[in-house]
Amino acid sequence: MAKLSEIISIEHNRQDMASWMKVHLFRDGRFLRASEVSAWHCVRLCGNEIAVSHRKSPQAEDGSYVTIGFPPESVDKFTPKGVVEDYRDDSHIIFLLPANTFPSEVTPELLREDFVRWKKEQPINAIPSDKRDFEQARSVDGTIKNMMIDMLSSREDLASVSITITMTRK
Repeated sequence: MAKLSEIISIEHNRQDMASWMKVHLFRDGRFLRASEVSAWHCVRLCGNEIAVSHRKSPQAEDGSYVTIGFPPESVDKFTPKGVVEDYRDDSHIIFLLPANTFPSEVTPELLREDFVRWKKEQPINAIPSDKRDFEQARSVDGTIKNMMIDMLSSREDLASVSITITMTRK
C-alpha cells in the first residue's frame, strides 16, 4: 500500500490535461481508495452516491485530504463511466477518463479551481486521527455509558436519554 504522502503527491502534481484525465485507485486492505482529485472524479462523474471522507492531515499542503473507498468488486459502480485501465499492480490501478469527459476549452487551472471548491464543501470528519485521540474518545465513551447506566438505574420514570459530545483537537 502506498503511503498517504505519496498518494497526495501524485494527486497534487497534476500539471497538464493528460494528468487530469487519470483516476488513481490504491489498495487499502480489502478496499480500493481514491483520494483528492481521483475521489473528486469518481464522485462527480460516476453517477452513484459515494460517501466522502474529509480528514485533517499535516501531510496535505492545505491541511486536509478527501478520500472515498469501496470493495474491488464494486469498481465499475464507483468509477466514472467509460474509463479505460491504463496500469495495474497489486496496490495501484490507474484509469484514463474518456477524451470527451471535459469540453475542449476546460484547462487544468479550471479543473483545479473546481476541485478546490468541491473539497471545501466537504465537511471534515470528526474521527480520531491518531491513537491518543482514539484512547481519549474511548475513555469519554466509557464514562458516558457509566453515567447513563447510573441515571437509568436511579430513575425508573426516565424514558430516554440523549447525550451529544463534540470533541475538538487542540
